[in-house]
Amino acid sequence: DSQADSQGSCWSRAPHGHLAGSELCFCQLAGNPACAGSSCACPQGCHGVSWKHSSTVVFHNTARAAGCVKPTVLLTSPRGYFRDPADLHHANGGSCQHSIITQLLVDSWKTYQQAVGTGSVWQCFHGSRIASVRDL
Repeated sequence: DSQADSQGSCWSRAPHGHLAGSELCFCQLAGNPACAGSSCACPQGCHGVSWKHSSTVVFHNTARAAGCVKPTVLLTSPRGYFRDPADLHHANGGSCQHSIITQLLVDSWKTYQQAVGTGSVWQCFHGSRIASVRDL
């Protein structure tokens, strides 16, 4: 994993406000220090359920992919917290966007190829207006 940007705050950004439920779970799985120390909010547990990269974490989604040979869906989250793409766009004056998105795509691709199967994949992002979990 490369961290091409020099803004360490992109990779360790704390959430603003109180997180609960799935948002807290994502933050805990990402290893964000701001979410450490609270009881695990993840139904699957918080340990041994993800693939950790230096800047991101990848874990199984509870949803399944319809119409695909392999229905496994993986979620990739940056270690820094971004509520959605709009939050990422505005964070640090927009300086985090390129490096975060690039690393998410690279790490999710590598993990899928190694853990699920080789070949083409769909890579998507949670939308700013429509997402079941408020986390990039």
